[in-house]
Amino acid sequence: MVPNINQTLLFKAFQDQEEYHVHWHCNTTLLELYSDQACGAQFHELMSAIPKERWPYNVLSICMEYVADLLSCYYPNQQTRAYFMATHESYFSSCPEEEEVLYDAPPGLVLALTLLPVSLIPALACMAVWKNSGRQ
Repeated sequence: MVPNINQTLLFKAFQDQEEYHVHWHCNTTLLELYSDQACGAQFHELMSAIPKERWPYNVLSICMEYVADLLSCYYPNQQTRAYFMATHESYFSSCPEEEEVLYDAPPGLVLALTLLPVSLIPALACMAVWKNSGRQ
């Protein structure tokens, strides 16, 4: 029995696609067209119907993966990334462009939290040897 390509895709990571689908030839023109007309239209309609706090961004991702699979394209690829970026710019343009700055812990705290367990190990080993040596 020959396995169905869709079943194979369910169990294989997208990084392994080249190994399992060497014969695939992606039609990028159709991928761009269907991405916009099928997935994009559905996504835009859904986004306009619900409040901004509940936007389901994964709906677009699922649809794009399905369309890419139908057109024998690897997912993610350059066309789907470009479409995601364009969609993100139109819907999420108010996102801050600067990255959130994460601060490190103070060096004194890091030193204390490192030295405490490291210094306890030899002390516990000495106690174990001392207790066992008294029994003999």
